[in-house]
Amino acid sequence: MRHPAEDYIFRAKFSSLANKDIIHAYENILHRPNENESKSVEARQIIDLKIGVAFSVFQTTKLTEKYPMIQVITKTISYGPCQFPTLGFCIERAERIKKFKPEPFWTLNVSIRSDLTAVGKHELKWKRKRFFMQELCATIYELVKDEKQAVVVDVTKSFDTQNKPMGLNTVKLLKVGSSAFGLSASITMKVAESLYLKGYISYPRTESTSYSSNFNFIEILESHKSHPDWGKYATQLLENGHEKPRSGNDAGDHPPITPVK
Repeated sequence: MRHPAEDYIFRAKFSSLANKDIIHAYENILHRPNENESKSVEARQIIDLKIGVAFSVFQTTKLTEKYPMIQVITKTISYGPCQFPTLGFCIERAERIKKFKPEPFWTLNVSIRSDLTAVGKHELKWKRKRFFMQELCATIYELVKDEKQAVVVDVTKSFDTQNKPMGLNTVKLLKVGSSAFGLSASITMKVAESLYLKGYISYPRTESTSYSSNFNFIEILESHKSHPDWGKYATQLLENGHEKPRSGNDAGDHPPITPVK
């Protein structure tokens, strides 16, 4: 039996805490709650909870028995379906580190000065890049260290094309956090979640790398015009035109991670 109050219940749909998204959702409330959607979400929550609890208990019990020192770091080794991409990345990185065998090497760094260019000083790139024999590298150094002039014997020009980037998803965010800043996955996500809750970025847990066709890039750029660091760049993009990111994968969950203010 339908309850009379259901005539006054609507659902506002938004996937970001940005002001514009919340206001737009409330100004365009045309959706009544879908019972099947609600039940599917509830079913997913129950499945995730049961699987997560069962495997977390199993992992914690078995691994702490084998490696007691783990208890010094954490009391629980959690498991969750959303952690799979991160886990795969961590394992891949750990295997590469384990297999890597460092070797000492030597290289020559040479710079020249020229009055013919505005730059003045030029850093030369050695085609050989490095030697693994110190004596050989030292021999070449002795041959060139007293030279006062360099002669240009050939000029080669080349052109390279770099593809536009795709939208940023969670896995890419974690990789950048690790490679660029040396942050662990947990710290990267804590920072991202803090920025999200403060309204600086969109929801940071997403598998999508593609923006929807109606995504308003102009509005995002407008919100950055007054920023002290990159406001001028945002203004230039608005005045001269901007390129949309390369099309990626639309997982249907949340849009790519985007700075909203």
